[in-house]
Amino acid sequence: MISEIPLPLIPIALFYCLCATVSLAGNMIMIICFFREPKFKSPCHYLITLTCAADMFHLCGHFVFNFQLFYGGPGSQELCFWLLLPSCIGLCMSGPLLLSLGIDRFLACQFPVIYRQLCSRSVIYLLLQLAVPIGYTVYLTISSYTQRDSKTLVICQVPLALSGSSFEEFNTGGFIINVGVVIVYFVTFLKLKSLSVHESQLKVVFKSILYTVIFVILGWCTVTLIPDKVFPATSVIGSVTNADSRKY
Repeated sequence: MISEIPLPLIPIALFYCLCATVSLAGNMIMIICFFREPKFKSPCHYLITLTCAADMFHLCGHFVFNFQLFYGGPGSQELCFWLLLPSCIGLCMSGPLLLSLGIDRFLACQFPVIYRQLCSRSVIYLLLQLAVPIGYTVYLTISSYTQRDSKTLVICQVPLALSGSSFEEFNTGGFIINVGVVIVYFVTFLKLKSLSVHESQLKVVFKSILYTVIFVILGWCTVTLIPDKVFPATSVIGSVTNADSRKY
């Protein structure tokens, strides 16, 4: 099986596996801090923690991909959908959650009085912030579920779990969401630059979130751009295996 893998695909797969392992550890630390620290219970902290959890679900898909690539061999696209359902849910939710987090920080900087009023009704405010991420994820999941393909053999990775038009909808939606993320964080950054020295703590918090945004957007680009180069390779593996499907 390994001999059939195109050589350029091997370092890419191992790189994703390494990144997933490191990111899982980092996100786990963030989630543990949320539960152990009583002060981390604001809507912003909830959004950060949910974003970390969504990212963890997404990252688990890389381990499935590596196992199938090196050991398990191709499987049906329908099987891929079920194996990577948690990963797809995390992938779909992470972008909108990051946008919601950016809107939260924008409101905190630009309209502090209104923001405090919103936080006084934290449950309602948090539900409003989660409406778009949940709705977007439910729509893409249902769309992908209705387009499952039990005949096509694939090496199971997150983009291939979104079949048919759902993958195109994910790309389009992801582009719009990430443009929104860049705009919101850029406007918030300009606002923070004008704050006094007494607001330095807020600047530090925003800077850490900004670094996260940069890495997430870079990750999104690799998910949407690299597959264009990787999919032909996985398709070749699937075609070869399909010619001798009795092995699987």
